[in-house]
Amino acid sequence: MTVRTTIATVDKALAQLTTSVKSQFESVNSQILEQQTAISDNTKAIASLDTYVQAEVGDLTTAVNQKMNAEVTSNGTGKASYTLNLGIIRNGVKYNTGFGMSIEPSGGSYKSTVVFAADQFGIYSGSDPGNYEAAFFVYNGQVFIRDAMIQDGSITNAKIGSYIRSTNFEAGVRGWNIDKNGDCEFHGKFYADSGNFAFNGTNNTVVINNNGITVNIPGGGRIIVGSW
Repeated sequence: MTVRTTIATVDKALAQLTTSVKSQFESVNSQILEQQTAISDNTKAIASLDTYVQAEVGDLTTAVNQKMNAEVTSNGTGKASYTLNLGIIRNGVKYNTGFGMSIEPSGGSYKSTVVFAADQFGIYSGSDPGNYEAAFFVYNGQVFIRDAMIQDGSITNAKIGSYIRSTNFEAGVRGWNIDKNGDCEFHGKFYADSGNFAFNGTNNTVVINNNGITVNIPGGGRIIVGSW
């Protein structure tokens, strides 16, 4: 089915084309609906395209909706948007995903926005679908990155699952390394202007602090090396 609408007045013009394709067999339905709209008046011009695709069997419905919109005004501003939504309704429960892009005025310039709605979102590499590798993906609010190089970063809190080390680390030779067991290795100078440093053994055997070096002797007594 096709419906054409054209309206023209002294200050406005509207043209719209709606096409619909539908089939039905008992409780099985499918349809495609497309609507094209163009509006022009003395203050703005708007063009939009809306496409809707739906398939239904009993209480299961799937649908895809795509919308494109472009608008300019006589005051010199403009905006554009694109959205794509996919949805499933099963037993009355709705599931959906999609994304949207827009660019619109912001002060004296324009601001662009891209948003995604998905349980899992990722960027995959590879030319063979059977060998795709996830370079980056988001799953249930968590971000996973296979490998990253950050030029300059600021981290408020961090958890290290195995180790953290310098790029030049070589055990027993250079660099530094701290692993999840608390073992660490440093090569180079170590500076501190306050605090305590202890080799924790029985009775904190060796302690380095502002008193100097204290060696606690197991069984009683201690040796202090410092200045008075």
